Amino acid sequence: MRVIGTGALLLALMAGTAAAGPFVHTNRFDADSRVGADVSYFVLDGDPDFSLLRFDLHGHYIHPESGGGFYAQVPVAFAFDDNDSETVLGNLEIGGLYMPKAMKGPLQFVLRGGITLPTAEDDLSSLLGVIAQYARVHDLYLAIPEGVTARLGGSALYDAGNVYFRGDLGIDINLSHAGGGDVDPAVSFNAGLGLRVSPQAAITAELSSISSDEDDVFNFGLGARFFTGNIWPYVGLVLPLDSELRELMDLALVAGLDARI
Repeated sequence: MRVIGTGALLLALMAGTAAAGPFVHTNRFDADSRVGADVSYFVLDGDPDFSLLRFDLHGHYIHPESGGGFYAQVPVAFAFDDNDSETVLGNLEIGGLYMPKAMKGPLQFVLRGGITLPTAEDDLSSLLGVIAQYARVHDLYLAIPEGVTARLGGSALYDAGNVYFRGDLGIDINLSHAGGGDVDPAVSFNAGLGLRVSPQAAITAELSSISSDEDDVFNFGLGARFFTGNIWPYVGLVLPLDSELRELMDLALVAGLDARI
């Protein structure tokens, strides 16, 4: 009876602090602190001998008591063909996070504020970084050459048991960049639906977007995530929804790994 009572208490505590599971293509920030990396392979229109990869290094930490935390992420593009190869670094983004701990139950919120450091290169190869960033369109401003951009946003997470949801809203305001002209502010919106198919696996359907005065870009993504202790591998598929982007890429395949900290 004592074992049964203890188990019931643990289940009740877990239900009272439920948090929506992680997604593959939307924002990553939630109560599970972790570091990770992934790679996206682009299936491009055009030269079949040309290949483009996008690497993403990321991590975030949320203090379990205060709800405060921080994050960092940086993309790297790698392009190659039969004769040459090139590596392009994107802008490093750093910032702070806050999850109001007064929120109990299935609904939680994450607030974020960050800035990009001007680590992206200012030359013709930066175009490769821009194209590579279309695997995560809501992070497109990480590819602005030598871009310093303020990034503000928030996310709502809802856990309904085997089904969980996520919505992200953000605004990017570029403060400086290489070259002439202005970069308009952009608004990003993401939405995700997740389904736990077992204690060790979940599948997701996700929509990512970024909108400015010049253009609107939308991606649809499918993902699968696996939970093996503190190591969480994942795979995903990205499909561009707008015709102009489909002229550049047919799809992108994603594979990655997160480690809880």
